Amino acid sequence: MRSARRWLGVLACLTGLFLASQGTAQDEPAEVPVEDYVWNLKPPAPLAEERLAQNPVWREVSCAQCHEEIAREWSLSLHALAWLDEIFLDELSSVRRKKNCYGCHAPLPMLGKDWKLRPEVRPMWRDHGVDCRACHLGPDGAIHGPFGAPSNGHASVRDEIFSPAGSNELCISCHRVSIGPVIGIARDFEDQALASRGLSCVGCHMAPVERSMAIDDITGEPLPPRKGRSHLLQTPRDPHFLAQAFRLAVERTSGGALFSIHNRAGHRIPGIENRRLVFEVELLDERGKVLVEGQLLVTRREFLPFDSHRSLALEAPSKTKATHLRLHATHDAPAYKRPVLFLEAVLEID
Repeated sequence: MRSARRWLGVLACLTGLFLASQGTAQDEPAEVPVEDYVWNLKPPAPLAEERLAQNPVWREVSCAQCHEEIAREWSLSLHALAWLDEIFLDELSSVRRKKNCYGCHAPLPMLGKDWKLRPEVRPMWRDHGVDCRACHLGPDGAIHGPFGAPSNGHASVRDEIFSPAGSNELCISCHRVSIGPVIGIARDFEDQALASRGLSCVGCHMAPVERSMAIDDITGEPLPPRKGRSHLLQTPRDPHFLAQAFRLAVERTSGGALFSIHNRAGHRIPGIENRRLVFEVELLDERGKVLVEGQLLVTRREFLPFDSHRSLALEAPSKTKATHLRLHATHDAPAYKRPVLFLEAVLEID
């Protein structure tokens, strides 16, 4: 058995993730302050270098010639693999109206379009998935972005749509769609008017980075590093990122403890039907002995709505006192051969 001291060391490392929460799933959830959504983002770990082999044509994207670092980030993302992803292709076989999926997996440029309409599929280069042009090519033929730096390679325009708040509609145009196993979670973001509270898709899913944005078209050398956003994108497949979607709490009760998870993402969890999150908990006494075990599930049927929480009552045997709660949370999804651990900690019971 692992010692309680070791588990308490884990707790010290993860204290910043755990804020107090009250109530049960049946109660009206309290509003979560905007500052509580400011996550400890870091560039996500690539899913695997071998994903480059799944998308061998990424260097053919003309933008990669000058923006190689950004293009490499993108090449490892599910955006780049949107048309080639094996899971997408498998699911597509069971969808009746397959063409309804195509526009979001290989879209024509979306700038200047009606955001409420589903993107149209492009006739060629579909293997590039959601490519650079899909988000950055404007109807004026210029490349739009957050800086608008001059370039001999193409016309550049600084566009407010690429401010954190302005980009929401660009993301939502695809992510509000529910089809096949995909749940249109962006509708929650819209329904709750989270943009008016200063929240954004980019703020949670594109980690701040500092790196060279491009190759100097005169010298051929990388331009000096500049602050921007990672195009690798944060997803639940990154354990560090997924862990931050939940606020955890435990409080003492007359018979043991009440453990709670609170959804602090900007939408329901999960966003795909075949995603499964399992929170396994153990109630411990001061010697580290397990008094009772329990489990909370977050699945398509038992989803966690926006800004809601769910609780699990753990009753200890009589004449025993629980002092800690040990948590082991795993994430299972079609991309995994086995469930992946994303959160492991010990919480002290006050």
